Amino acid sequence: MRSSVIALLLALVPAIACAGRLAVSLDQSVRLTLSTPAQDVIVGNPDVASVQVADSRHLVITGKKYGVTNMIVTNAAGRTIFNGQLIVSAPDVGRVSVYEGPVPVNYACAPRCTIDAADLAGVIAPLAAASRASAVAAPQASPAGIQASPTVP
Repeated sequence: MRSSVIALLLALVPAIACAGRLAVSLDQSVRLTLSTPAQDVIVGNPDVASVQVADSRHLVITGKKYGVTNMIVTNAAGRTIFNGQLIVSAPDVGRVSVYEGPVPVNYACAPRCTIDAADLAGVIAPLAAASRASAVAAPQASPAGIQASPTVP
């Protein structure tokens, strides 16, 4: 009886030890080493974090979007070897995000702040659209140099 209780406790230790939280910075990766080989990896919200299987005992987790999701890893027998939260947050240093409405513009700051290449297209397209819209709405000059106001119906 005593040996079966010890065996049960030893069987539960990996499941208890693997439950928890794993912090990942936005646009950064961490490597997770598993206690036993993984068979299946399930991510609750793959928009928040992605998981790549490096080999049967190592996962690479990348933060894609701010937020919290979960990850479950099972072995070949179907037992859970990891069940925990993935928390994607801002990196500690070197990044500034400026929000205009719901859209962030990210700057890499090391040592001077420059815009991230991925965000550059998101900044230029709205500026170009605004420029085109203001050019259409601007008053037009007549041949004699007299400003004509746009007509309002």
